[in-house]
Amino acid sequence: MLIINFFQWWFIKGWFDFGKKLINRLGYLIQLFSISSLFRTLFAPWKRITTVAGKSIGEKIRAALDNLISRIVGFFTRVIVLIAAFITLILTAILGLALFIIWPFTPFLVVFLIFKAFI
Repeated sequence: MLIINFFQWWFIKGWFDFGKKLINRLGYLIQLFSISSLFRTLFAPWKRITTVAGKSIGEKIRAALDNLISRIVGFFTRVIVLIAAFITLILTAILGLALFIIWPFTPFLVVFLIFKAFI
């Protein structure tokens, strides 16, 4: 009876739970990297560092250049984090999908390997 319950769990509930956990993990990674926030603030200045322009033309040009550099640094930093996020998401999805496909064969693999050990 215990073996039958195990196989019922493994091929029905366990498999679906594994799929739900994979989807939850992908959602967690999306939240962890704050992907929507990174896209929304892609061209925002880095750490909100901005320079207030003075009254002279030189101070205004310097402030504009400082703000432009801050935006460029912010852009490239966010792009690097987005690339890391997408690589992490893709690798997690590929590994999870591979494990999801292998899941039903695992109990038979254990029996096969035990049988193979004695032969």
